[in-house]
Amino acid sequence: MKTKLTASVAGLFLGFALSAPASMFNLLSDGFESYSLGMLPLGMPTTDSNTAASLQGDPAMVTAAVTQGTDTVTPRTGSNMLQFLNTYTVNKNSGINGDMYYLFDLSDWATEIATGNASVSMTAYFNTGASGMHSDSNNPFYNKVDNAYFVGFSAWDSDLADFRTDARKSVNPHRLARLTNYYNPLISDRDESTWQELTISLDLPAATTYIAARVAAHENMYASASGADFLSSFADDISVTLKVPESGSSLLLLSFAAGGIIAARRKVLD
Repeated sequence: MKTKLTASVAGLFLGFALSAPASMFNLLSDGFESYSLGMLPLGMPTTDSNTAASLQGDPAMVTAAVTQGTDTVTPRTGSNMLQFLNTYTVNKNSGINGDMYYLFDLSDWATEIATGNASVSMTAYFNTGASGMHSDSNNPFYNKVDNAYFVGFSAWDSDLADFRTDARKSVNPHRLARLTNYYNPLISDRDESTWQELTISLDLPAATTYIAARVAAHENMYASASGADFLSSFADDISVTLKVPESGSSLLLLSFAAGGIIAARRKVLD
C-alpha cells in the first residue's frame, strides 16, 4: 500500500509538471513569393533561414505557373512555387534525390530546448504534373513520371556554418537526431489540379543548437542519365514550427512536482 500510494502521488505531480504550457514559434512560412524567379543557389546552405528564407541544395528553381503540353501546374497559393530539376548539378546527374535544405539557428531558445520538451514540425505540399510522363511508347518508361517526395529534420549541437561539411559525413557526433519519411515517401496522384500534404515532427534533444529541414523529390520511376531528372515535380507552402515550454514554466513546475513528491512520500512514510 505504501509503494502504491507513493507512485500514484508521484505520477499526479509529474503529470502536472509535464503539462506545462507551450509556446509556438513560426520559423518558416515559405510560399516562395519573396524569391526572384529563376535558379536557386547550388550546394549546402550555411546561413540561417530565421531572418530570410534561404533554400539551397540540388538544382531547383522558383517558377510561376508551368504549362506542359495541354496541362498547367499552378502554385498552391500566391504566384510562385518550387520546381525540382536535377539530383546533383546541372551538368552531372548523380544520385536519386533532388535535395533542398533550410537551416535554423535555435540558440535563442537554448534554455527551453535544454528541458528536453521542445519539438519541431514541418508541413509541405507537393504536385506532380501528368504531362511530365514519357509519351514515347517505345521508351521503357512510357506513361511514367517520378512522383515521390519526402521531408526530414536533423538536429545538431555544432555551429550552423559547419553544416556544409558535417552533413556529408555518414557518421557525425554533432548530429544528435534525424527523422525522415524517405522509406515511406509521399506518392503524388499526378493530377495537376491537386496539391498533396506531407508533415513530419521531431522531438529535439536537449543539446540542440540548430536544425536542418530537408525537402526532396525522389526518382522512384527512372533515373535520367542526362537532361532534367525531374520532368514535373513541384513544392509549395513549406512551413516549419518550433514548440517549446513557456519560459520558466517547465523549471517551476518540475521543481513543484519534485517538492510535492518528496512531501507525499514523507507523509506516507510517517
